[in-house]
Amino acid sequence: MAETKVNCSCCGKPNKLKDYYYSSSPIHKFYGKLTICKNCLLEMVDPEDIRSVTNTLRMCDKPFIASLWESSINEAAKNNSNVFRIYMKNVVMNQNRGNNWDDSEFDIEYIEQEISHQTNIDKEVLNRWRGWDDEKMTQLENYYQDMVAVYEHKTPIQKNIYKNIAVAQMQADEAISQKKTGDYQKLMKVISDLMNDAKIKPLQDTGVDDSGMNTWGEWIKKIEEEEPIPEPTEEFKDVDGIHKYIDKWFVKHMKKVFGLESVTDVESDIIEDGDK
Repeated sequence: MAETKVNCSCCGKPNKLKDYYYSSSPIHKFYGKLTICKNCLLEMVDPEDIRSVTNTLRMCDKPFIASLWESSINEAAKNNSNVFRIYMKNVVMNQNRGNNWDDSEFDIEYIEQEISHQTNIDKEVLNRWRGWDDEKMTQLENYYQDMVAVYEHKTPIQKNIYKNIAVAQMQADEAISQKKTGDYQKLMKVISDLMNDAKIKPLQDTGVDDSGMNTWGEWIKKIEEEEPIPEPTEEFKDVDGIHKYIDKWFVKHMKKVFGLESVTDVESDIIEDGDK
């Protein structure tokens, strides 16, 4: 009796059942195997890219178990074998045999470290754009950084609005590139509403505007924080004698009232009066 062969849903070639990975999914109940052969599956996944691993496991309805993945890495290193092949062998053994994607056990910190290491994207950016792929994450972060470099961003609400603007801008760019004018106009309206919520204007520059006292104060604050005025040289410290006038007729009299006048102050008064 000829051994049963099944065509791979990826390459289309007929393969023996042993050339397919075990599956407990009811969708594969008849053969109890995945419909894509082992060779095609291994070619599909990049073991050095954790996103590729988790995406492939999700499509196969297999769980990702962080501790099992780490042990598979060590086992593969000893045997000089493919990590994903080792993992697929281990994940159908013993207590994990009947598990599916919903039974995944993620170590979020481990996943973030892996993604950060593989993409050179720091943890703060990963947290800000969790769920987006690497390319869009980079694009969104560029939009976001452009916003925070120009506008006030001290509160969580402000930062969240800028995040939403970044997402809407990216989607608007995609819509216009696909000539979806209607979608583009709707997204630009969303951006306009978000900017109104944040009280920012397209022509506004670093929070400086000439429309009111509030923005004038922001401009003064910017100058004080970013471009402090240096102390004047000695010859320009009191060119009109105001400081000397206030010191003689106000400060010294107040010192007398409160008994704070020193001998030096008294002698100074005598000298100044004698100069007249």
